[in-house]
Amino acid sequence: MTNEWIDLPDLKAVSKAQADGWEIEHYRRMFDSSDGWYNWPGTQWNEIAHYRGRPAQPKMKKVKMLCYLITGSLEWLIEGKSVDMRWIRVPAQDIEIEIPA
Repeated sequence: MTNEWIDLPDLKAVSKAQADGWEIEHYRRMFDSSDGWYNWPGTQWNEIAHYRGRPAQPKMKKVKMLCYLITGSLEWLIEGKSVDMRWIRVPAQDIEIEIPA
């Protein structure tokens, strides 16, 4: 799966991308510094606007991994898992990662 954005030059390309469940953005030119790509709500079309799309990306969620010193090496476990009371917590090495939801 690619996360590269592809130009959608016309209504036909945007319609196909929408039917295929793609993420679609449109470029909005503002009068202040907020020019940029925004999520397209899919409810209107503007012939002079720029559109781009990409296949839907997997939904991700953040989880906290807690670090423990176990028999001489550092190990990480998802927060909330049961642990052996002999393991030594190393909070300074905790990390947050993203995994598929």
